[in-house]
Amino acid sequence: MRTVVFNQKGGVGKSTITCNLAAISAYQGLRTLVIDLDPQGNSTRYLLGDTADGGGEARKSLVLANHLAEQNAINPNLLVESLWRGEIALFEALLSKITGIRPRLVRRLLFERGGEGLAVACKAINIDAASFASIFVLSRKARPYEPPPERGEVTRLLKFFNNIREEPADELLRKWQRAPELLSAVWHIGQRAEA
Repeated sequence: MRTVVFNQKGGVGKSTITCNLAAISAYQGLRTLVIDLDPQGNSTRYLLGDTADGGGEARKSLVLANHLAEQNAINPNLLVESLWRGEIALFEALLSKITGIRPRLVRRLLFERGGEGLAVACKAINIDAASFASIFVLSRKARPYEPPPERGEVTRLLKFFNNIREEPADELLRKWQRAPELLSAVWHIGQRAEA
């Protein structure tokens, strides 16, 4: 039996369904193979834990981010530079520290297709539009299976970013700090930004 779980939308439960189906199949004695083609790699992380990315890079990045946070040294330029240098784990740790949201949600924001969640997080921590545009474009270059964003996509997202009011962005960031239900919250603030 072959099972494929596919959907272009983020946050709809593809990784959870995949891992649960794999666990049930393996429990029933079936030969089971999970191939995780998602650049975010959640299925791989669920099944293998920290060994999926070696664990060491993520831990080192968290230690460095903690140290930089203590020094109040995390700023938009550092976020952009970490992405420019290809230090994705460091970027995730830095953004997690500066926003107060969990690293797993930061990863979802970073790899979310449309970029709206990343826009909200950046607006909430007062990142300027130029720095946000750099973060968005560089984050897309970090996605190995996707082409870089088209100019219209960046323009659309910058318009979204500029229309976000600070109060709803701060409110959403506080919600993410408590309970990271990404997609419904992004949709909610998107409706407010358009009003």
